[in-house]
Amino acid sequence: ELIEVNENDKKKYIGGFKEGTVIRNGYGVEYDENEKPVRYCIYKEGIVERTIKEFKENTIIVYNEDGQKVYEGGYKKNRSLNYPPEGQGRQFMNNVMIYNGEFRNGKREGHGCSYYMNRTLKYEGDWMNDKANGRGKFNNEEGLMVAEGDFVDDIYEDTTIRIHVDTGKIDEIKKMKGCFC
Repeated sequence: ELIEVNENDKKKYIGGFKEGTVIRNGYGVEYDENEKPVRYCIYKEGIVERTIKEFKENTIIVYNEDGQKVYEGGYKKNRSLNYPPEGQGRQFMNNVMIYNGEFRNGKREGHGCSYYMNRTLKYEGDWMNDKANGRGKFNNEEGLMVAEGDFVDDIYEDTTIRIHVDTGKIDEIKKMKGCFC
């Protein structure tokens, strides 16, 4: 890892270089004249092969291998942690928003809403460790509320149904008849 600086001795790049040269190669972060990150990229022989993250003010935009946006929002300003999502943000899949809410250390945590791929609200409530945990409401793909209550690790369960927030699957719980004397 090498550091490039500008004429004012401020860093403008930190990252990989081709061995024995000053040609950018591998992962690296570009900085503006105020030493704020601008983008995190993969370089090959000095040319940007792929942009992984872009920084705009207090917002980061993260892209997948296909160049599609997968996250936009707040982030922890810590290079050693790879700038994880932090604060308010939105997640995307195939250009569809699938979550809008709070993040902590790169995971869904706090209040937030998840969505089906048809853009219908799936779950609104509390999150912890990337899963529905706490009070929340779950809707089916048509947008009708199916359950409201306490969720534990993406699961809601009462005497009649079990809901899996991550997949949207709703299982009916069959009641046993008879006596177990």
